Amino acid sequence: MSIKKHIPVFFKKPLWWLFKAPQRKVGFFTLGIEIKGHIQLFLDRLKSIDSSELQPITICVSNKNRTEALLKYVLPSILQANQSHLINLSVYDAGSDDANRLEQSLREALGSRLIFQSANQPFARGQALNRAVANSNTELLFITDADISTPKDIVRLVNTYAQRNRIWFPVCNAYTSPAETLTAWYVEGKGLMACTRTQFATLKGYDESFTSWGGEDTDLWMRCWSHKYFCFRTHEAQLLHHWHEAVAGSGKKW
Repeated sequence: MSIKKHIPVFFKKPLWWLFKAPQRKVGFFTLGIEIKGHIQLFLDRLKSIDSSELQPITICVSNKNRTEALLKYVLPSILQANQSHLINLSVYDAGSDDANRLEQSLREALGSRLIFQSANQPFARGQALNRAVANSNTELLFITDADISTPKDIVRLVNTYAQRNRIWFPVCNAYTSPAETLTAWYVEGKGLMACTRTQFATLKGYDESFTSWGGEDTDLWMRCWSHKYFCFRTHEAQLLHHWHEAVAGSGKKW
């Protein structure tokens, strides 16, 4: 008879975290990193960063024929954010059909805060994001996708969470249908993250051998643990993943 059947339900999640969390495959030293990391995070949350001390951030996005999504979601989020003037946008475009229109629209709204590069090549998310990060001009980074709306307090969140030896992998709230009336926490995805340029360089960015959909985010997550970074997650209700048709090969409907 399986011993699992005799374990009370309220014990199962803590036991899973202790022994079966994916990062334990890297080593049980990750448990110590998490405990210390959560203590430091708790102490940091008790302190509030004064607005005058907030550092600028760069939002890094990859793109391939997602112009409408980027202009509808990413750009308005930046313009409506608290401390919007502290947000730069770095876009690496893999030869979209309307790349010139995209750049012009973004430039009109952001001016010198836009960093835009386009090259006619096959799209691979990891490779494109590596280029977007390389082109960025701030130490603090938030890596996201064209179909994501960011919270109004994104500048403060990144300043609070992306520091010391920790990296933030927030869980977004994903719309599950075209009507965008219902959402679900997209816990399996680790494609959104906040880190420093120094950390990203230490990790050597995304593994560019991932050329099909997915995988590069989980690989980076595991390498973060190997480098002894504290990777933590928060559920962010206003970090919204907007519905779109499934990407070929992803197996996802939203």
